[in-house]
Amino acid sequence: QIAYKYELEIPKLRKWNKIKKDEINIGQRLYIKEPKTTDIPKTKNVIVPVVKSGIHLVRKGDTLYSIATKNGISVAKLKKLNNLKSNTISIGQKLKVK
Repeated sequence: QIAYKYELEIPKLRKWNKIKKDEINIGQRLYIKEPKTTDIPKTKNVIVPVVKSGIHLVRKGDTLYSIATKNGISVAKLKKLNNLKSNTISIGQKLKVK
C-alpha cells in the first residue's frame, strides 16, 4: 500500500529501507525516495506512519473518498466499518479499512 500510494516500485522501496520481507513494524520510518548518503537525517525524508494491517491513519488531505478508493472499498462501506454518521474525519484518526 505504501509503494502504491507514493507510486514506487516495491524492490526500490525495499532496497532504500533495507527490507528483506514484506513485513514492516508499527512506527517504523521509511524512505520514500532514494537517500543520497547514509548521513542524511531522517527529517529530510517523508515519514510514513505504519499502522496495523487493515487500519488507515488519517493524514492531512485525506478524505473518506480517497481512503476508500485506495483500499478498494466504497465510502458507504468505510463509514459502516467505522460507525461514522457523517463525512467528518480528523487527522490522526484510525479507520478500519478491512
